[in-house]
Amino acid sequence: MCIDSQKQSDSNTRHFASLIIILPSHSSGMTLQAKHGNPPATQSYTLANISTRVYTFYTGLDTLDIRSQDDFCYLTYHLYARDTAPIPMLSGISPVVPELRDLFMDWRARRSSGDEPPRFILFMLQELYSDGLCKEDEILLGHIAPLAKAYGFRMEIVDFIKEETSEHEIPHDYKECGDDVDLDTLVDELEIEDGEKYETYSQVIGFCDLGNNLIRGYGKSISKAIEETIVSGAHISHHGGIWAQIPLREARVLEDTMTVCMTDTRNLSFLMIRPEELDMNKGECSGLSSRF
Repeated sequence: MCIDSQKQSDSNTRHFASLIIILPSHSSGMTLQAKHGNPPATQSYTLANISTRVYTFYTGLDTLDIRSQDDFCYLTYHLYARDTAPIPMLSGISPVVPELRDLFMDWRARRSSGDEPPRFILFMLQELYSDGLCKEDEILLGHIAPLAKAYGFRMEIVDFIKEETSEHEIPHDYKECGDDVDLDTLVDELEIEDGEKYETYSQVIGFCDLGNNLIRGYGKSISKAIEETIVSGAHISHHGGIWAQIPLREARVLEDTMTVCMTDTRNLSFLMIRPEELDMNKGECSGLSSRF
């Protein structure tokens, strides 16, 4: 099956994109090949264990060729702009899109030339990915996903935890309350980093794809490299660093003492972008930075 986006666009000048929905099938293998530009640039994707797949491409894509070893079913939707509305174009979604396009082009070129580009980039999401996307994270993915796929990069979600603990002597005015210490009020008045026995802990706790499917088998070296990148602030965020995120605070009075132990926990999700060909199981990512 070959879909010619340019012919569809020529037949109606209001056409700006096409949506292909590949339905579940027993096909043992399927290849999608997209061609665009002059001279044509080609991107290929190979699928197995076919579940429902959705692909959207703009009219700047010349052809989308889908080949399967077995029969399969698909739906095609062509998207048109209303007569009174401007035609949406990928480059016109937001001023950030041309900058991201240049970033991916430079990244790919530097890898091809043997230069030393970063091996992955991390974008901090505003909400936990498993809780669903907020509007800001939807916009971020909407900007990045088409470009990442077009230039041969893979997107995955990294779940990360940051914990801080410390101990605080209960102030004198609270001691007078005896067993009736109002912990909620007390902990609001304390700064966790000012306490005794201050400790901090950071760890990557899991990887998943954009469908929230767990990814297993990543080595310790990649997790360590990601942890170092996040803690050092060498990730990208449009809503402050990890310290700007409000933690979940827990407190308890240590038995037979007038000391309260506080714990601040931040559970965060990051969008990780990396080259398709990068082997994440061989420790290739150790000692890297995500800055250009």
